[in-house]
Amino acid sequence: MATNTFSTRDASHVTKFNGNNFPFWKFQVLLVLRQYDLVDVVLGTQVKPTPTMSAASPPTVTNNAEITLWMKKDNSASCCIVATIEENFQRSLINCKSSKEMWDRLAAQYEQAASENKYFLQQRFYNYSFQQGHDVMSHITEIETLANQLSDLGEIQSENQIITKVLCTLPPSFRSVVSAWENVDEAKKKLPLLTTRLLKEESLNKMHEIEESAEDKI
Repeated sequence: MATNTFSTRDASHVTKFNGNNFPFWKFQVLLVLRQYDLVDVVLGTQVKPTPTMSAASPPTVTNNAEITLWMKKDNSASCCIVATIEENFQRSLINCKSSKEMWDRLAAQYEQAASENKYFLQQRFYNYSFQQGHDVMSHITEIETLANQLSDLGEIQSENQIITKVLCTLPPSFRSVVSAWENVDEAKKKLPLLTTRLLKEESLNKMHEIEESAEDKI
């Protein structure tokens, strides 16, 4: 059993729940709750003790210490949950009477939604193409963002998958980079190197466009 006392500062590193990252948030929060021996309270396997009365007259509660300990744990767990979700999601928990009620409400609202959202994001990732008006950096960033959102839902996209997606969705003006990439040593095929090459090619393309435009005016 943990001997240290939970403080909301202990959860300050947790990425706050924003409505779209429930699995990742749940993973982080459970780690914090486990560290402070609060998981059983949140999951409901450790319930609030029922008061036991003495045989004295008048009778007194004999297990006050156990009840007080459970209430402190429940309060700490509730604080952990509230401190790690964004304010607009905190409002839905106002009427919850315990940390378990908070946990169950969030799970009921967002666990299934997260599963459904995963398939939607997968479709967006696989169908994504180069957007008109985007530059190379915007294109790569958009693909990385979709990949990160999938990772938050437990669907990890490897660096090779991201690289393949970038290469397969580039416009024809980058065909020389795509062809040259096939000859790069496998150990060097990393996203930063690809990004550098694409940015260089983009600069050259812009220079050629300027030169061609100037020639047309002659």
